[in-house]
Amino acid sequence: MLASAPPADTIVEGLARRQRRLCVLEAMRDATHRALLGPVGRHARDALIEWGFPEPSLPGLDLGYVPDPAFLTRELERSGALASEAEDAGLIQPTWSGRVVGPWRNEHGRILTFFAWRPERADRLDRYAFAGSGRPPTLFAASPPGRHLFVVEGLLDALLGSCYGMDGVAGVGGPLSQLSPSQLARLALGGVRELTLLPAHDEAGRAGVLAVLEHAESPDCSCIEVFVVDPAMMAGARDLAELVRRAGTRALTELNSWRMEGEVYRTVLVPWQ
Repeated sequence: MLASAPPADTIVEGLARRQRRLCVLEAMRDATHRALLGPVGRHARDALIEWGFPEPSLPGLDLGYVPDPAFLTRELERSGALASEAEDAGLIQPTWSGRVVGPWRNEHGRILTFFAWRPERADRLDRYAFAGSGRPPTLFAASPPGRHLFVVEGLLDALLGSCYGMDGVAGVGGPLSQLSPSQLARLALGGVRELTLLPAHDEAGRAGVLAVLEHAESPDCSCIEVFVVDPAMMAGARDLAELVRRAGTRALTELNSWRMEGEVYRTVLVPWQ
């Protein structure tokens, strides 16, 4: 026996609740972005510039700043959003005080959640904190992917690459091993045919590449060819931002010439590193 459809008022209430949540997320984006560009965000702007972003690019970045929960609550209510709904969504977090934050959007530009940047964390699993239910099941795309997509670990690295003109760059928000088979299948459905990984030059980076290569063997991902940028060519940099700081932005244009097929990386390089 087929289950009966939910009542119309239940559907309407659910849609209204979803719309209110979207409004709260957009209000938070606007409030935190204003804070980043205002006097209260000076130290956050300095941190982003030190990370590698050119100062003129800051107004155009999809990033913000949370001075403290009271500031965020006040700004949200000023925009007409309910602070209680922001709290229910996990957006009012005392541990985010003084943090650069940003929205994580889906492929249609809709905000799914927010992240907070914690650059001082040595463990890459802890480099980003997430609101609500955690890291979304999609990649953080700084620019719309085409047939080719660069994949980096850090979300700010994805924004940095896009800022300097890299076409098609996305962040995992953690080690590359978190790039799941379902995410790869979703990329394949979206038309991605080449994936270039930029791993860190350490054991976690190598393990991440091997995990992605294994995930890519799924039948749903068979149309995607995986490439890997040789970490030895990264001037000792652990991520894209450090590469820019060490070798300049010209290094970003050379990434394609530094890459190799994933199977070559697995067969030749991994056993000797």
